[in-house]
Amino acid sequence: MAWFQTVSDAVALMLCAVFKLDPAGSDAASRFIPAYLEDATTPQAPRNKNVTYYALSEAPGTGFDYIQAKTGVGAKGARTVVTKTVPVSVLLTFYGSNADDDAEHFWSQFQWDSGSGSPRAILREKNIVPIGLPDRPVSMFEVEGTFHRRRCDVRLSLAYLENTENAVGIVEQTPEVETHVQY
Repeated sequence: MAWFQTVSDAVALMLCAVFKLDPAGSDAASRFIPAYLEDATTPQAPRNKNVTYYALSEAPGTGFDYIQAKTGVGAKGARTVVTKTVPVSVLLTFYGSNADDDAEHFWSQFQWDSGSGSPRAILREKNIVPIGLPDRPVSMFEVEGTFHRRRCDVRLSLAYLENTENAVGIVEQTPEVETHVQY
């Protein structure tokens, strides 16, 4: 799962860009949190704080491979690039008093590709492409004990493009072939 960390980092950068937070700052680290890390339990969102959890999973059965052949100038051999697409499902869960507004803001920013710094441009820099547009955010109440809290979900479908390059030798000279003809 080499794709997991790359996609996770890209999602965190994308969220920071949308909400105009410094990715290296403590505000971003406490606001955007990976939902399920290894050996972790279900995340417990703080009650009085706006926070966003993001969970990644490989989507089943929608990936494909394609092959491109490239030859460099003056190269003695060709290079074959095999690109494998890894379909990834991302669930963004917004909590807090601004959960609905934050989810709507993210959703609206994700709709447009406004160039450098936009969510889609950040994904492209990491070899990730969105598959379609996300559905509108889904807002609900979540019960924790006797406490109800606001929750709003946005689901993204992405494809991580994993490139592998192989050298393919080219025969520079054909060997002499003798033919014998019998009559």
